[in-house]
Amino acid sequence: MALSVVLVDDHTMLRQGLRRALESEGIRVVGEAADGRDGVRVALATRPDVVLMDVSMPLVDGIDATRHLMAANNEARVVMLTMHIDREVFDSARKAGAVGYITKDAAISVVVE
Repeated sequence: MALSVVLVDDHTMLRQGLRRALESEGIRVVGEAADGRDGVRVALATRPDVVLMDVSMPLVDGIDATRHLMAANNEARVVMLTMHIDREVFDSARKAGAVGYITKDAAISVVVE
């Protein structure tokens, strides 16, 4: 069975590009959201294997959204997507429950791995 992913990022073009790249590698994108609040809702409804979560978003940021997912006993692994190369942001994401951290300047192959 293919890996399932939810994409949570406030930039539509980034979500669309990631969707195409992931699906071309056989990964199922089962949902998308443009903010952390909807990201939590979509992840809880679809129960993906992985949530690719932007750090900086409107309404609820990615770190708080990750905390909400973990508090709901969600089994998805959260990987943060960010432009921030900042140890404090990385530490906050890890403490919230994220298992990985990828900067948005990484190659798509890194995201697929």
